[in-house]
Amino acid sequence: MVNGVNRTVAERLAKQIELDIASGNFDPSLQKYKQGLDRPDPITIEALIERYINAKISNDKTTSTARYKTLKNHFAKFQRLITVDGCSEKKAIAFVSYLQDCGQNAETVNMNLTCIRAVWNWAIKQGLTQVNPWFDLKVESEPREQPKPFTIEEIRKILEAFEGSYYQNFVHFLLGVGCRIGEAIALDWTSVNEDCSEVWIKQSYNLRSRKIKSTKTDEPRYVPVSPKIQSLLQELKKSAGSDAIFPAPKGGRIDRDNFRKRHWQPTLETLGIEYRSPYNTRHTKWSHEIRNGMDIATAAKYAGNRPRTMLDRYYGSTDRPRLSDF
Repeated sequence: MVNGVNRTVAERLAKQIELDIASGNFDPSLQKYKQGLDRPDPITIEALIERYINAKISNDKTTSTARYKTLKNHFAKFQRLITVDGCSEKKAIAFVSYLQDCGQNAETVNMNLTCIRAVWNWAIKQGLTQVNPWFDLKVESEPREQPKPFTIEEIRKILEAFEGSYYQNFVHFLLGVGCRIGEAIALDWTSVNEDCSEVWIKQSYNLRSRKIKSTKTDEPRYVPVSPKIQSLLQELKKSAGSDAIFPAPKGGRIDRDNFRKRHWQPTLETLGIEYRSPYNTRHTKWSHEIRNGMDIATAAKYAGNRPRTMLDRYYGSTDRPRLSDF
């Protein structure tokens, strides 16, 4: 918007340029003439992230929104980064060190760097800045630990320990289907076919936002369950008192952190089983299925992953066979 002051400044600069051209003192870089122009207010990084959220992330992507808002809060706490144009590569490296000091591992830091790069690339396209100091920043990841699935004996002990517990069926389902915890919590009776032989995994429960969202890969999938899990679902269906297949004790959705701290962890301690998170039920299921002959492609399809991911992250040895002699 051009106001009276800006018009006066522009006219004065135009006159100055004319005089400089006539006298041979014209500055082709224009730096001499920019000093009199109004400069836009500098943009803080927090404000830039907020603009990006409003412009690029739809309301149903609750996980992404929460991730960017958390990132924005980190920038607010990191006082050395004030504005977008004031962010040099040196300051970007300092921010990475700050994230590591906050306890973030290499994978989490790199995920945050991916988000920051996306914000900066968008800002460049919008003409808000010119250089991306985060372009090639990356933290080297430590070697990923080999998955350590529960043995058949450990599975038996865990299932026996949960017999009679409110979470008995939930634990049976996790070990029997190998889905993600949030996917099991989000299941409702529209996700099961008539005879309960197949489960349609189409959504996941986000604990942070307490909302149902799409699965991690945004790809729904059918999983044909075992006869035992089919029977379990049929029995639950007869007495279903809510839409959720596995509701919380007082209604609503299961709080997986509460389940882990108050039920899962104490049970493993009592049994003398090395602690592994409830998510390890997923590693366990697919490691045993692959060990028993299921091909990687089928396991990946049912688990909702790529075959390569199955091998890298989910398939752990269920025994330790000795090497053979020549």
